[in-house]
Amino acid sequence: YYVVVKADINNTIFEHTGENNNTVISATATTITALPAIDLSVIAGDIISTTVTAGKPVNLQWTVKNNSATPTVIPSWKDAVYLSANPVLDANVILLSTVTINTPVAAGGTYTKTHTVTIPVDVSGNLYLLVTADKDNQQNDDVRGNNTLALNNSNGSGQAVTITVPPPSDLVPISLFGPAQG
Repeated sequence: YYVVVKADINNTIFEHTGENNNTVISATATTITALPAIDLSVIAGDIISTTVTAGKPVNLQWTVKNNSATPTVIPSWKDAVYLSANPVLDANVILLSTVTINTPVAAGGTYTKTHTVTIPVDVSGNLYLLVTADKDNQQNDDVRGNNTLALNNSNGSGQAVTITVPPPSDLVPISLFGPAQG
């Protein structure tokens, strides 16, 4: 490939007779090499907290494996935690948090992350917590179907977890003090 640079591409600057020198092409070709294909998969994950309450923190843990024969080559990527009405990643999920991974993963290697997220205050019911490895596909992952996992709830299965709503606050003043008359 050759690199081409063109100044004033939309011809918004009037250059009178100087428009012919706005483009330059590299003298030599540049070889572009594709990243090796990587297959990261979330192989295990748990909701560590025993209760899940709206507006409160929840502790999570997950493990990701590099199933490919090549180590990861991009130095940094992000895993993501989502809240979902179903156990699959779709357009209706709520992104709760991302975790930056800064450690290369050897071929066949794994990493485990423990992370705390806060459940939004306006949700309740039976919902799923999902983890997606390399959410932005920085690693050229050619098998994306195994990148997301519904975390195991307290029953040890990737089923929906019941998110409860705390009772509403009821603040009642018990005394009133004013300035002393003077």
